Amino acid sequence: MPVYLKCDDTNLSSINNDYLLKQFSILNDFGVNLIEKELNYFEESIIYQSKNTKIYLDYLNQLIENGVTSEKDGLISLDIKVVINKNRIQKLKINDLLKNNIYFDLENSGYSFIPLYSKSEKRFLFHIPCVIDEYLMGISVSIRGEDKISIAPIHDLLRILFKIPPVQYIHLPLLLNPSTNKRIKGDDYSVDKFISKYSKKVLLCYLLGSGYSKKDKFWDINNFITEFDYHYLKRSSGFFKWKDIDNILEIYKSR
Repeated sequence: MPVYLKCDDTNLSSINNDYLLKQFSILNDFGVNLIEKELNYFEESIIYQSKNTKIYLDYLNQLIENGVTSEKDGLISLDIKVVINKNRIQKLKINDLLKNNIYFDLENSGYSFIPLYSKSEKRFLFHIPCVIDEYLMGISVSIRGEDKISIAPIHDLLRILFKIPPVQYIHLPLLLNPSTNKRIKGDDYSVDKFISKYSKKVLLCYLLGSGYSKKDKFWDINNFITEFDYHYLKRSSGFFKWKDIDNILEIYKSR
């Protein structure tokens, strides 16, 4: 199964070569092997966003020519009110394989302007690169965290405007911090912190199994990909539990 890493290397404030090498190393440690070469669609493993700027600009210009964008302080945005009035698109139905159909009312969604491109920084924000890369790579099912549900209608709206096929979604449940009821993050939940206490096999087994309802299975990356069936994915987020990792660790020790 091919694995692609999408890299927004236009965001120079947070992305540099050392950062990329660290991400490659972490993924490799957990059994995800990437070819450290630029992606030529369908052939290699890494998409460098900076290499595809011309492609994204062509699609952005389609929106500008169609009169559905606005510009303020060098930021080009999709104007939702204009899109609704000009294209008579008000309601969208998102096809999610876990959550069935999700309906969005654009007019009452709270969205007014969707930022697309910063002229001063000469870089695209998330939306157009995500939609176009998925299209060019022939992706039919987009798998994301359920915290990204709110942007799914924006991406489907762009697909309609670009006249490209829709995708199905799987919005995965999240591992939540039991203290904050929010997504786990910070130094206490860093990869380095986990690896200092647990083997990669134990940690990976917990992470793969925590969102999957098949019980009593010791997962590694290979058997998970081989046996994966989205019907067994849990429908709702759960809390991160140190004791569950400890239980897996004890079972591994006894084997």
